[in-house]
Amino acid sequence: MIMIIIIIMRRITVKYLMKHMLVTMVLFGLADLAVHTKTQAEELPEHSYVDFSSDRSTWFFRTDGGDRSTAFFDFFSPFDPTVKVEGYDPLTSYELEHRYYFGEDDALMVHIEDMKKMYDPYFDYTMEEDTLRVRHTAFDKLLTSGIGERSTTIQYTKKVWDLSIDLSEAEGTYDYREFQPVEGGRNKGAVKPDELNEEAGLTGKSFTLSSGSIEQKEEGVYVPLASLMEWMGKTSFEEQGYLTVQSEGVADVTASVDRPDVEVSDVVVPKPSNIWQGGEDETYTWADYMKDVEDGERQTGWLWQSFHVASDASFKDEDGDPVHVKADRIVPFSLYVPSTYDPEKTRLTFMLHGGTGNEHTPTYRLMKEGIPVETYAEEYNYILLSPNGWTQNPVWREKQALYSVERSLAEALQQFPVPDDHLFITGNSLGGRGTLEIAARFPDRFQAMAATAPKITDRAPEGGTMVNIEGTDYDLSAVKDLPALIVQGTADTTTSFKVQIGSGESPGSIVSSVMPKLENARYMTVENGDHSYSYAAVLEPIFDFFEDQLTEENAEAADTAVLYKESARAAANGEQVKLDQNTEVVNGTLMVALSSVKELYKASADVYPIHLYDSDSEQPADYWTLVVNNQTMNITPGEEAYRLNMERYKEDAKVTRSGAPSDEDQLDASPVFTEAPYEKNGELYVPAEEVLTALGLDVTIREENVWQKYRAFWGSGAAVIVFALIGGWVIFRKRSASKSESNQRKQA
Repeated sequence: MIMIIIIIMRRITVKYLMKHMLVTMVLFGLADLAVHTKTQAEELPEHSYVDFSSDRSTWFFRTDGGDRSTAFFDFFSPFDPTVKVEGYDPLTSYELEHRYYFGEDDALMVHIEDMKKMYDPYFDYTMEEDTLRVRHTAFDKLLTSGIGERSTTIQYTKKVWDLSIDLSEAEGTYDYREFQPVEGGRNKGAVKPDELNEEAGLTGKSFTLSSGSIEQKEEGVYVPLASLMEWMGKTSFEEQGYLTVQSEGVADVTASVDRPDVEVSDVVVPKPSNIWQGGEDETYTWADYMKDVEDGERQTGWLWQSFHVASDASFKDEDGDPVHVKADRIVPFSLYVPSTYDPEKTRLTFMLHGGTGNEHTPTYRLMKEGIPVETYAEEYNYILLSPNGWTQNPVWREKQALYSVERSLAEALQQFPVPDDHLFITGNSLGGRGTLEIAARFPDRFQAMAATAPKITDRAPEGGTMVNIEGTDYDLSAVKDLPALIVQGTADTTTSFKVQIGSGESPGSIVSSVMPKLENARYMTVENGDHSYSYAAVLEPIFDFFEDQLTEENAEAADTAVLYKESARAAANGEQVKLDQNTEVVNGTLMVALSSVKELYKASADVYPIHLYDSDSEQPADYWTLVVNNQTMNITPGEEAYRLNMERYKEDAKVTRSGAPSDEDQLDASPVFTEAPYEKNGELYVPAEEVLTALGLDVTIREENVWQKYRAFWGSGAAVIVFALIGGWVIFRKRSASKSESNQRKQA
């Protein structure tokens, strides 16, 4: 009996204790949840510098009309804030999700979510009952060394504003923190300031909005843009129908000024009244440009657009699998639309930038050197699309950069559709690598690709180099039949000719990883071409190459040819051909004009006088490139040596990375002509038999017989006159003889 009572008491006690323990745990859990929620509401994220390849200092909002959903922003390079874009002033449009309006005191009111996206990833906010709390972070940049070079050193100063605003009043308090400057720059690691500048900090300072107030509407909270941002390091003014909101000390953002050790051009402070570069009218302002774009008056020419990318966007890794990465920022892209745009005829090509680039680099670098790339877009009727690769050293095949490629194309085609078979892609350096990788990822999307100076090697962890376009689920073999043009400069020390081509004993990355996989490729070498500008010398060959793919029939080169000495007569595959110029004989060598070679090869041949980017295009070409089918030959006037395709010779061993060992003993000397090519009357004459044989044409050189030599004469009007004179003379002689005989008979 006693045992039964003990057991019952134990069960009651255990049940009671368990019940009370459960209640206690729930209460503690709820309390912890409440504390966590409160803590989360009070804390806003702390930001380190997020690397991105395009930056801005100023926003423009139209005040005298428009749809009130479009804003514009300027551009400066985050890698080198002293860089000035030449040839145009990029003013990028951005479509807000909510229309802005003018509230109390005519304050321009912007939805708080739109404001967050404008300044993402450095703008955060939270609502706590009747209080709006905002945190805004900014990074001032000062270039300390390497001005104008590929790798700069920049001093970053982090500034943080924390505002607490009473929603019922147009006032609040703010804290300000400033951190000690830290050094960074391209390829110099993450920028993470952590030491406060105690002397610069402020705490609990009261402020009042100078105009407008916080307004709560059904669709959300609206804030007075200018009067709110003036408490977070921004200044504002209005002119020519635009409210301008920009970073304080914008001159220090866009250039290093007032420093004796740095020489830069005068700083152009972004404002609507500036004269817009790119316009023919010297009175055409930034405000005029922005209004024309917004009102639809400007639908061709230079257009810059953007879109916001959130961290929950659909990103993919290098194998095409979903992956989560941080984003949260506005991403711009550059667009040039030709004046002859026709949705059924116009083509579109990507122009991907490299490691130190951004959406403007593929075009403004050319324009800086006096090469107006838009003239090619107009002549060939191409839309030029340059997306932003997100960060320094972009990897176009994955994540944010890949998203930028796909999204910018979708945005462009929505407004300016082109036929599906009129899409092309090109890029330089890492953009060249991106060209190969994007084409491999989307093998049915493009008609052709052109990769210039493709950076397809990285430093291997164990030393040496490794090819970076292999090892994913997407391989170049997927586009083995896609027409491809690969371009490389011999004076390139970034993707050096040695690393790209190598030697017979040690093949380079292009030879080992590209040539075996692309079965329909053309390889073109730029003599003395450097890394950043080699593609400037071959823009015409690139666009011609693209155009060739849209031709229904490509004529094949002749298999056999006959040339006659000192004659314009020739034959190709047994058919007579009239050459543009007579052949010439020099020291026993038959010389033929390159234009005549083109006549032999018909539509399958092209001849290009090549000018390097820094040479005078009005002067004779630096050298000439002959293209026949997918074979190329570089020929320099006055020099016997020539180059086939992308072969590397002993002479090229002298150009390599500083300190790299020479492999001259592993290379053959360049092939040479028996007679040096020469220019005459704008034509380049080359040794006919050697050139045609090297390009795979069976050629025969012959002497013309008398009939052949003078057949043109015999077939001309002059021959008729001669025959008439001879005939007349014969008739005269016969008549004279007949008359003489008659006289003799009479005398007899």
